[in-house]
Formats: sequence, structure tokens, C-alpha cells
Amino acid sequence: MCPKTPFLVNGSPLKNSVEISDVTGGKKTDPMWISEVSNEDFSSALRLSLKQHTMLSEANGPLVLTTGGFRREAQRDQANLI
Repeated sequence: MCPKTPFLVNGSPLKNSVEISDVTGGKKTDPMWISEVSNEDFSSALRLSLKQHTMLSEANGPLVLTTGGFRREAQRDQANLI
């Protein structure tokens, strides 16, 4: 859960500075298997969180965030070994 007020101090260089580039590695949930997070859902949650904390830049931000490769796959592989 995100706090309702931004946590950045006035004048922070992180304010409106993070641009989201690529969000990959997610998978849609298979109702017969373990819950997953799709790229679209993760991207939406990430965008919302950064926006709530006044860190999201809509375009040309000095920081570009790229995500990929969730750890859920490793957990699934370990479960198959048991």
C-alpha cells in the first residue's frame, strides 16, 4: 500500500524524473497454476506508484527505468523439484 502523500522532500532531484521504458518478463495468470503478474498489470502498478510519489516523468525523464525477468520462475522451478 502506498502512502497518500508523496515522500520526496521539496527540491528533490527525483521529482518527476523517472520515465518507464520497457516492462517485460511478466506472464498472464493461468487459472490452473500459480498466480502471475502480466507486463501490463505490473506496468500499471509501477506507473501508479511512481505517480503517487511524484517521481513519474511522462516523457524525457533523466532516469529511464527498464524492468524484466521476475523471480517467480525460479520459485516455480524449485516447487517442481519437490
